[in-house]
Amino acid sequence: MDSGYAIDNAIEACAKLKYEENKTISISSAYKNGFLLIKIENPTAGDVKVANNNIVTTKNKKDLSGIGLQSIKIAVEKYFGDMTLSYVGGTFSLEIELDFNMQVEL
Repeated sequence: MDSGYAIDNAIEACAKLKYEENKTISISSAYKNGFLLIKIENPTAGDVKVANNNIVTTKNKKDLSGIGLQSIKIAVEKYFGDMTLSYVGGTFSLEIELDFNMQVEL
């Protein structure tokens, strides 16, 4: 899974904030009972619309938008995981849950 896309997205979102605004990116993970949980949170300059667990893009080149999140979603599903996107109170959140109890054929 290429988490670089998620971190790039978080950095891009923080770059749009004003100089004096909080630009903290939070990355956390935990492993419990065969499950790996990863959470990346970042503030945003404007509201983020999430519909059907996808971001409704504000970028001008809509055909190039969402490639990173789509790549993450494909990798997560390959390993029997779930990905959840949310936006609450100015903070965007990407949560990934991977089930390492499942047998994966490479």
